[in-house]
Amino acid sequence: MADSNTRTFTVKINVKNPDGLLKPGMIANVTIHTGSQRAVLIPLDSVLQRADGSVVFVYDSVNKTVKRKVITTGEICGSSIEILSGLEFGEQIVTEGQFLLYDGDVVLLAEEVKP
Repeated sequence: MADSNTRTFTVKINVKNPDGLLKPGMIANVTIHTGSQRAVLIPLDSVLQRADGSVVFVYDSVNKTVKRKVITTGEICGSSIEILSGLEFGEQIVTEGQFLLYDGDVVLLAEEVKP
């Protein structure tokens, strides 16, 4: 568990030390490489929690409407969330005002609205 003051972890590792340079009680900064994974990330705020699960609204540029889609989410990474399923490549999601929308609503993109 992380120390709430220092936001650090105490870990136990096995390290080869043939020259005896590492001594008990020494402190080190360590980077643990866990590999990389390609993932789809979207803004966390664009995801709504509903009775049937996590939901986003996808924009249909032909009809200028939105479609409500249930998605499967993964890990949260800062202000983004990983999408495991439910979205297709190239789909545009609503990132502001989605809590006011219903499936099939007609919408305008922010750049289409004249001040």
